[in-house]
Amino acid sequence: MSAHINEELVSKIYQTALNPSLWGALVESISNNAADSDRNSNRVIVNHLYQAIDIFSEIQHERSGREALKTALNQLPLGVLVIDSAQNIIETNDFAASLIRNSQHLNIKGGQLWLADSLVNRSFRNLLATITSDYAEFDADQLKHFIVGSELVIEEEVSIFVVPADAVDSNRQKNTGNVLVFLTVGKSDFQLNNKVLKKIYRLTDAECRLLNALIKGANKLPEVAEKLSLSYHTVKSYLKSVLEKTNTNSQTELLKLVLTTPALHLPLLDQSKLGSHKYGDSSRQRSITLEDDRELCISEYGVLDGYPVFYFHGLSGCRLECDHPVEQLIINNIRLIAIDRPGFGGSTKDPNKSFQSWCTDMEDFCRCENINKFSIITYSSGSAWGLFCCQHFGDRVQQLCLVSNVGLNPFTTIKNNSLHTNQAMVKITKRSPAISGALLQLMCKLFYSDINHYFAHIRGQLSKADQLTINEYSAHIARAFAGRGKDGWKEMGNELRILTTDWFNDLNKISCPVTIWHGRDDQHVPIEAMEALLPKFANVELNYIDKQGHYLLHRMWSDIVSSIVVAT
Repeated sequence: MSAHINEELVSKIYQTALNPSLWGALVESISNNAADSDRNSNRVIVNHLYQAIDIFSEIQHERSGREALKTALNQLPLGVLVIDSAQNIIETNDFAASLIRNSQHLNIKGGQLWLADSLVNRSFRNLLATITSDYAEFDADQLKHFIVGSELVIEEEVSIFVVPADAVDSNRQKNTGNVLVFLTVGKSDFQLNNKVLKKIYRLTDAECRLLNALIKGANKLPEVAEKLSLSYHTVKSYLKSVLEKTNTNSQTELLKLVLTTPALHLPLLDQSKLGSHKYGDSSRQRSITLEDDRELCISEYGVLDGYPVFYFHGLSGCRLECDHPVEQLIINNIRLIAIDRPGFGGSTKDPNKSFQSWCTDMEDFCRCENINKFSIITYSSGSAWGLFCCQHFGDRVQQLCLVSNVGLNPFTTIKNNSLHTNQAMVKITKRSPAISGALLQLMCKLFYSDINHYFAHIRGQLSKADQLTINEYSAHIARAFAGRGKDGWKEMGNELRILTTDWFNDLNKISCPVTIWHGRDDQHVPIEAMEALLPKFANVELNYIDKQGHYLLHRMWSDIVSSIVVAT
């Protein structure tokens, strides 16, 4: 490979880390140069691919931090801005952005918050300067509260509370200079959850009323006393007690605590209406120690002493994929055993992972559990692991149920009604397994290490049926995705490497009954690609489901379970 091509290819590798939409072009470039590569060139490419993974990881870490901050701020029922030591706005929540956008009294100039009233603005900016530059001079015992003015559109008064963003220690020595600015409409548009306050901090009813009065804008104790019809000394005593119970040192710290803790606010939404699917209440999770001291993590569903059925998950999920209602399992007297394959979820990574090693792990598991005969349900790429188990265990496997199975190769697609394999990926794999492995790791990092990236990546490739399923079961799919563990994307790349070999040719005829469930609208693995497996089956029942795609597992779960013939 010439130096010019090397430089161009290396540049494309790092461009892809910054812009994942270039992935396809990168694969083609590596494939086109594969024939001219020598061992040293391949080693250089592999090193750059892994450096690109590190770069994307850093970008993702920074982005996830900002997204987590944004999500946290949006949980608060008032406007919030985070301002740095230069008085620039770092982040705002949606409430604040909307309020400022429509406000006559608030605006943003040069990335900074400004108030229309010049006198109030001067006081506000002087306070910001005091907090960010000389925190020791800031009087933390007095809440900083500005009346901005009345908005004509909403006919409500807008107020600002200002507090340091950092946790303040008793010596007031630690401060990075960041400031939290809270915007409220009216004296306050929300209430504190007194039940939670009492439970967490053991506050009395009187102390809860005091705290609500402070939050509603009565920031001076004489005002609070008048509002609550109490003496100044009584209110001061209540405040001292509240500070002690909440482990805060001033009204400012107390204000920040209650404003930034969503659990202390009365809920804005009826959470029971956010989703109709509930999972996880009926599973039993545990781990089994294998002979080599590795552990396999399992979740069990249904009847504890029922007929054993194993569940093998797909690449982008884990054992939690099948965490669906168990009624049909109970009716059919099934003990469903969902196992994380090595490196996924709670199972220990196997450095020598292969189809044979997985069969050995299953042997150990069945020996520990005294399981002789059983059936297997597989989903997506779990089918390859199920097929090899059927061959390994022979007549001990009573039935194999393949749901949305991957066919011959995870890169198989259909073009113009004919079987077509992504020749670029196969070519790279055959020419340099090391480059293929690094490339697959980069792909998994770009698209499968974060649930939002995953959904964004797959939505454009899905049939309408799958898009509907994704929307309905998004929380369930996200839970199984997260259940792989933080390094699940790495194991996904490892399994893809295994699946891109000629594993299919190592299979003999499968003798046990095979039941296939496949959506006619599956665009991940079209029916034509899956049917290339059929010659390997001696006894097969086909269930092609109209108006269903690759994610039919979730909609058809009860029917899939019902198709298992329980051995007596």
